Amino acid sequence: MLARLLFGTFLVGGPAILGWAALNGNRQELQMMTAAMVLIVFNTVFWTLFEQAGSSLTLFADRNTNRSVFGLFTMSAPQTQNFNSLSIVLLAPIMSALWGWLAKRGREPSIPIKFGLGLTGVGAGFLFLVLGAHFVGPDFKVGLWWLAGLYLIHSIAELCISPVGLSMITKLSIARIVGLMMGVWFLSISCAQYVAGVVAQFA
Repeated sequence: MLARLLFGTFLVGGPAILGWAALNGNRQELQMMTAAMVLIVFNTVFWTLFEQAGSSLTLFADRNTNRSVFGLFTMSAPQTQNFNSLSIVLLAPIMSALWGWLAKRGREPSIPIKFGLGLTGVGAGFLFLVLGAHFVGPDFKVGLWWLAGLYLIHSIAELCISPVGLSMITKLSIARIVGLMMGVWFLSISCAQYVAGVVAQFA
């Protein structure tokens, strides 16, 4: 019930904030707020797909993945989510250094491009697993490393979106409602958790 209430608040609040911006801001501020709201919607889509990790992807690991690690031991289905955590720890310094290196040369991607890379990455992760499905064994299970590859791609996508989210909000929002827009940003993530659960029911 609470999840539906939050989702409904998000659906109503977004257009209401844009309406307020149209009445109380100038044309440039309205354009910036519209861009912020579009990116917030993209953020919801991203986390809806990304958060399949705790539901449908874990079930996939349990039912359709050979979780043997070089024949030495077998991972449990929940343990496969460690691939994401490990990838984040290893790749975060590399991605940070990459953005800094590109920034010094004036080639760092803009926030919308980073969002686009993130959305592309989360889709590419699932496509990678679809490719792996063509190599299933007689038990209809894919190798563990196909699932690890999905989490690696998703982690790179997460590193494109997560660090720039609140920065984007502060840059694009009208100054007097920056705090409210930060709340909308986090509300979009909570709504994504709800939608992810709905998607997982079908999956």
